[in-house]
Amino acid sequence: MINRRTTALLLAGCLGMPAWGQWTTLTGTAPVAGQGMEQARQQAINNALSQASGDTMVVETLNNGVLSQGSEPLSQVGQYQVIAEHVRDDVLEVTLQADVRSIGSQCDGAGFRQAITVPRAQVVHREQLVPGSLYEFDAAVSRLLANTLNGEARSLFAHLRPDISFDSNQLNQQYQGAWAQELTIKDNSQYIAVVRIDDVTVDPHKPLLGWFSYDRNRYFGADLSVYDGLSGQLVWQNRYRAQGDWPYERTDAVNIASSQFWNSEYGQQIRQTVTQMAQDLDATLRCRPLNGRVLAVNGERVTFNLGSRHGVRVGDRLTLQSRQQDQQSWWPQQNGKEDRLLVEQVQREQAIGRLQTGASYTAWQPQDLVRARGQSR
Repeated sequence: MINRRTTALLLAGCLGMPAWGQWTTLTGTAPVAGQGMEQARQQAINNALSQASGDTMVVETLNNGVLSQGSEPLSQVGQYQVIAEHVRDDVLEVTLQADVRSIGSQCDGAGFRQAITVPRAQVVHREQLVPGSLYEFDAAVSRLLANTLNGEARSLFAHLRPDISFDSNQLNQQYQGAWAQELTIKDNSQYIAVVRIDDVTVDPHKPLLGWFSYDRNRYFGADLSVYDGLSGQLVWQNRYRAQGDWPYERTDAVNIASSQFWNSEYGQQIRQTVTQMAQDLDATLRCRPLNGRVLAVNGERVTFNLGSRHGVRVGDRLTLQSRQQDQQSWWPQQNGKEDRLLVEQVQREQAIGRLQTGASYTAWQPQDLVRARGQSR
């Protein structure tokens, strides 16, 4: 038996699921007798999700997408969708597809979130913004990407910088990776996400019978590039394209902050594309180690630019690695010094750790590297 709600979810699944991670098909059951259908459905869903950890124990609650056994998290569920359900002999069985990630020591970035700067997008051909007067389109795309990361990403959070706009290709030619290093130092980030929009064109009017016009499409083409703030190097890049019906006249001034624009077919296509960008960023960077920089050293106590927002907790043991500075960039020293740091105080984006016994209290200085790995916990 499939009700209207399940049918809608099934259709949504057939039309295309978000590719946030590895989607897994799971099945769970729950008795219907003695409780309502909604309660049985939720219990069956929890039963299905609990199997994602490889454990057969039924999970009674699902809090903020984290399945728990005792106090230790087993799996992290990004999203799930019910694709079928039926009742047989007073037992409800649900089948769902879930984006399940293991929180385990095999992933360097497990349990941490990395900061990524999102500057104002670059529009290569700004004359293409004239139809609709979309002159704030670049700021709107960057804001949407940052908000999506902050609301949905598991391993990232964004520092939005709508006041900064640049041509990354030109900067790379002039300064190589130094510009990325400087920006991440100022912005307290590990990565930079650069959106380069090169197609916002609109199909021309096609008259029919002298006065009708065909529906027109507007296009969206963009490259998304990620730069590592420590090395200044390009670490990932992808191309995105979308199109949707454009119902406006060329002389119309469209309010890009309005629900009318974002609920139009073109606006919905932009939202879906930017969501895909955020999902790809999260999937690409989620297992990389969390890196930070030393801010100050006072005897055995070291202040660094990672905090609770990054997932750092009191009691974590991080690694200190020395770095040397030249005129071009920061590079790890050959046979460089490495010590351990025990976290004692944590703020939002800053923490203080104590050097462990045997560490060299005079070897460390601001801008040295602090590294956190999931398996160090």
